[in-house]
Amino acid sequence: MPSKNKLLKQKEKEEQKEKAEEEKLLNEYWNEGTNKRGEKKAQMEHEKQMEKMQKLKEKKELEEAENANIQSTNTKVKKTKKKKGDDFELLNEALKNAPKTKAQKEAEQKQQEKLQKLAELERVNAKLKQEKELLEKEKQKNMQKGMVYEHDNIMDMEVHNTLEEDEEVITGLDNILSSFSTEDSVSFNKFYHQQLPIMKKEYPGLRLTQYQQKIHVLWKKSPLNKNNQI
Repeated sequence: MPSKNKLLKQKEKEEQKEKAEEEKLLNEYWNEGTNKRGEKKAQMEHEKQMEKMQKLKEKKELEEAENANIQSTNTKVKKTKKKKGDDFELLNEALKNAPKTKAQKEAEQKQQEKLQKLAELERVNAKLKQEKELLEKEKQKNMQKGMVYEHDNIMDMEVHNTLEEDEEVITGLDNILSSFSTEDSVSFNKFYHQQLPIMKKEYPGLRLTQYQQKIHVLWKKSPLNKNNQI
């Protein structure tokens, strides 16, 4: 297939040739007599029209040749990309099916344990958030009634039960939990839910913040607390 530059040069030569022939015809026209000028003029117009049609035809052929060349190049590029994509998929499949090393298995196990701890921590946080919302509702209810709670000195934990001090208890418990590591949070949450029904049975009628404070005191002394396992 001729290159683009070659086709353009060929077209340029043909145009120069046509221009020279046209000038020649014009010179002959003006050199001939008046009687033949009308006939020559009609002939020249016909030839010009034919030349114009020929040029349009050549232009169309040139464009078609260029488009065919571009399409051929694009097809080759697509085939190359497809082959690279197939090779990449085969490589991934081989790596996926390859036997895992001991280090890889240990890393996956650690990652799985980490995800489980994070899931447990999220569950703990969700539970604490729910309890905090219940306390807020209780606070609003008590504000409407204008109630003030008495002091509670059980187990050496003085709990100020005014509405203002309730907010401090909630904030204090949140600060304690936020200082825990992920593992400590999970352990405390398990201990908390084990002790809560026992506390409610031993000390009926207390508020949730009071139960939380008592359980927190027990946790500090509990052998389940890793800080006490020395």
